[in-house]
Amino acid sequence: GGIVVHPTDTCYGIAANVFDQAAVEKTYAFKGRDYNKPLNIIVRDFEQMKKYGRWHPLIEEIIRQNPQKMFSFVLSREKAVPPRFNPDYKTIGIQVPKFDFSLSLLNLVDFPLIATSANLSGMKNNYSLASFLKQMKKAEVLPDLIIDGGRLPFRKPSAVVEIRDGKIIYLRK
Repeated sequence: GGIVVHPTDTCYGIAANVFDQAAVEKTYAFKGRDYNKPLNIIVRDFEQMKKYGRWHPLIEEIIRQNPQKMFSFVLSREKAVPPRFNPDYKTIGIQVPKFDFSLSLLNLVDFPLIATSANLSGMKNNYSLASFLKQMKKAEVLPDLIIDGGRLPFRKPSAVVEIRDGKIIYLRK
C-alpha cells in the first residue's frame, strides 16, 4: 500500500501500484483529493498502453508530429484496468514517459503506476524537495519513500489528448 514521491519530467510526482487498492486510497488521502477525480497511469511502452487503453492509430501520428512534446492520452479503458480504479469512468488517462527515472521505475515492475503530482490538491506543483516538505506540514498522510532528484526545472505539464470519433481533442495543450 505504499506511495513513492519521485522526480518526473515535469515536477515531483507520486507513483503507486495501480493494482494495490490500499496504495490507490493512500494516494487520494495523501493529496486530499476528491475520489470523483480520476488518477492517470504511466506505462513503460506503447505495447503496455494497448493493454490498458483502447489504441487508436492517431496516437502514433500525434507523437510522430510532436516528438519533443509529452502527451497523456485519454483512452477507453480496457478490461486489464482494475475495476476499482477510477470506477466511475469508462476512460483512463495514460502516458508513456520519456524521463529516464520514470522509465527505470516502470522497468522494475510489471504493472502500470499511478502518476499524479506530489502536491496537496489545489496547491502548486513542487519542483524541489524543500517546497514539497513545506507542503507536507499540512498533509494528513505521508509518503512511504521520497527520492531526491534535486531541483527540477520548470516544465509545462503534458498535453492531454482524447481521440473521440476519429477526432483529436486537446483537453490541455
